Amino acid sequence: MDFIRAGSTGCVFATILSRDLDKVGWKRIFNPTELVIPEDAFIVSYIFEGKTKDEVLAWALEQGMYEDITSKKTTGLRYKGKDNVSWVQYFGPDSHVKTRRSPQAEILFCVQLPTKYYHKVGYKGVLHLAHASVSHLKEKALDRVWDMCFRRTKELLGFSPTIEEGAKTTFKHEEL
Repeated sequence: MDFIRAGSTGCVFATILSRDLDKVGWKRIFNPTELVIPEDAFIVSYIFEGKTKDEVLAWALEQGMYEDITSKKTTGLRYKGKDNVSWVQYFGPDSHVKTRRSPQAEILFCVQLPTKYYHKVGYKGVLHLAHASVSHLKEKALDRVWDMCFRRTKELLGFSPTIEEGAKTTFKHEEL
């Protein structure tokens, strides 16, 4: 969590929201053996200590998640919930994206919409991590934070994000 709180992802929303997990319904589960989603969760993190992205991917697929091709060399991991499909993000030391190279392997995703989320996150039928609850944030600050996310991510990457770094992509492969 320190990786996200430090602003290393480039997502200023994530940095702010990670400061008080209870306010946004963000649940963290360490070393899961099965996919169990707490009823009061809006965002879940499954942390896999000492695991690689290949091990995490194998676990996720065994739990019913599936891959969606996002480009010739990339896939997105998906979770089909009750009402929507979630874009699942992988963070870990072996991530292909600099802004997702956290110290330990972890997958994060939104599992349900909160009462109030930021209006510019408009993917119909898709739950994005940015669908987090913003009810405790000031309305006039939201647009500024949204713009800061893009600037900060570009600054950390050294270039504007492409499909490889985008939220809908989870993994990059040599060949599909």
